[in-house]
Amino acid sequence: MERIEQIKQEINPRSISKKIDPQGRTELAGNIFNIRSEKKLAKNEIREHEAKIGEYDQLIGDTWETKVSKEQELKERQEKGLIKLKNLLGFKDKRITALRVAIELNSTARRKLFYDSHETSDKLEFLRHNLSEIPNPKDLLAAYYDKISTEPINLEQKKGLLDPGRR
Repeated sequence: MERIEQIKQEINPRSISKKIDPQGRTELAGNIFNIRSEKKLAKNEIREHEAKIGEYDQLIGDTWETKVSKEQELKERQEKGLIKLKNLLGFKDKRITALRVAIELNSTARRKLFYDSHETSDKLEFLRHNLSEIPNPKDLLAAYYDKISTEPINLEQKKGLLDPGRR
């Protein structure tokens, strides 16, 4: 039974790789570390962009509410009798002018927010695509061990596996 365990240990891809490819193991470990770091950074960037989109959505909603309230205020102001009289006499109302400017500035700000939100969404999709393209470390490790397990062993190793008296 002990001999079987010893043979299992000797044909284990991990054991084989330690013996015949220590440099390859070191390179693979470095690659896996780099991939994990890259994935972590990508996931952090994705979270940041998702948060930005949430902020943009909130700001867009706020600017919409401001626009509606300013338009309502403008409408109410224009319906007042005194303002109608001023308009008939050719006088401009400063408050109406200020409300119109505020509505225009609000519309400009909302357009910029829409643009920035769309741009951030595009970046987010790009980041998600890049994340999906990053190889899985477990797959790399499995492929490496598959490769190692099919590596031919030298004559000395074959003799050791076939020698029943060896312990």
